[in-house]
Amino acid sequence: MAAALLACTFSLGPVPLPSPSSPPRATNLPLATPVVAPSPPRDTGWQQAVPGVEVRQLRLTDQNGVPGFGQSRAPLTLVRLEPKHVRFRVLYAPARPRRVASWAEQAEALLVVNAGFFTEAGRATALVVSDGARWEQTYRGFGGMFAVAGERVWLQSLAEQPYDPAQPLDQAVQSFPMLVKAGGVPGVTDGGDEVAPRTAIAMDRDGRVLMLISPTPMFTLRDLASFLINSDLDVDTALNLDGGTSTGLWLKAGGLTIELDSVASVPAVIAVQPR
Repeated sequence: MAAALLACTFSLGPVPLPSPSSPPRATNLPLATPVVAPSPPRDTGWQQAVPGVEVRQLRLTDQNGVPGFGQSRAPLTLVRLEPKHVRFRVLYAPARPRRVASWAEQAEALLVVNAGFFTEAGRATALVVSDGARWEQTYRGFGGMFAVAGERVWLQSLAEQPYDPAQPLDQAVQSFPMLVKAGGVPGVTDGGDEVAPRTAIAMDRDGRVLMLISPTPMFTLRDLASFLINSDLDVDTALNLDGGTSTGLWLKAGGLTIELDSVASVPAVIAVQPR
């Protein structure tokens, strides 16, 4: 750097030094205009990435409307999916868990999110169905299930509608708790005071699937349930998936890319592929 500066220096002769009493000579150089980066929108609105896949990002305020509550955190990311345009697959590899971005590299998918809870040994804590093959055991009396059978896609409360092993399933993930029960009924009304990163899957009253990712601590489970019910998302049912360090979403659709990788390696993900 020093050599470059010397190379650009030149002189036409002796330069008189000002006396200590001489005022500095004024310059007429224009002042630099400060560049102010535009503030990100608090709500991008729904933006279509490809047919059947819409993305929206929200920067939330607190209950008093203070912008800093949401502005200091990564935005809430939502993806809305039309089942007639996309298909859902559950991928499960308990012997080889990996981060969400690594799953996405191999899935040839538009979207990948982390699935349900798992043990230290990498086994899902509840039923997983991947391409018709079933692993692990169902939750009984609590939790919920995201399921696909043929063209049908749905969410069910396992407390109100227990898993039926005779029912044919192509894909399924069980997790807990149900954040919103059928008809927009709150599923979490007390407890759950920990604020943590969250992943959730929901369905609206038009049968569209919603994936929601809060990559930084923003919600308790109760707060998340309340947000979903009181938002403009028209949520009918919603299920909490594994959060914390498992939280991850990878999307590449059209010209849009979102990479919110999980910190932890996860044994199961939900992948969304074009039909």
